[in-house]
Amino acid sequence: MSAAKRAKTSSSDSADPLKLYKQATRLLRQLPNDPASDAVVSDRLITAIALLTGQALETVDHSLDLNYEDPAFLLASAHLQLGLLHHSRQDDLAAAQKQLHSSLQHFPKFVAAHSALGQVLKADASSAEQLSEAEQHLQQAVSISEALAVAEDGLLVDSNRACAAEVEAGENARAVLVMLLCQAGRDKEAAEHLTVLGCKVRLSREVRGIQMQMG
Repeated sequence: MSAAKRAKTSSSDSADPLKLYKQATRLLRQLPNDPASDAVVSDRLITAIALLTGQALETVDHSLDLNYEDPAFLLASAHLQLGLLHHSRQDDLAAAQKQLHSSLQHFPKFVAAHSALGQVLKADASSAEQLSEAEQHLQQAVSISEALAVAEDGLLVDSNRACAAEVEAGENARAVLVMLLCQAGRDKEAAEHLTVLGCKVRLSREVRGIQMQMG
């Protein structure tokens, strides 16, 4: 029996957004690049979002208690995963942007969502304004993750897995930001971020290429 078929939910599971979210993310891990499972994943996430939407949810922020039991964080995470699915598996950038903007409505400082939205906007940019918007989200991801890493003397990151994942997402955003800055000819700004990443860089001004060697 396929993993997709094993993911069929009981009537009680179908009304539990957390179980639906976990089923969807498990399928994403088990069946990478499987179009047949994408429909199941999308259905689980859309149903979870529908169950959570309309509740009187406050926006969520980073804390020692951040986890999927918080409906607002769960909703933001479901929108994030659906946006990532549209981007990486279905190549629908407009739908991805919509989901990622929705994620940030519920979690304004969601590093992973800012990073993902910056990457989607960068991939779809056709003007300097769109590239600027992409950069803004990448910069926000980096800035928020830097502050989070030292919050409460590092206690949040050391004690909460979700916060630790956010710092990692910030480093991924920084790497994408470096490429954007290099392509724009802003070598000095890129080099500052590369120093933080622990890399050495050699830029080709003719092609704006980048070679990185871990230091």
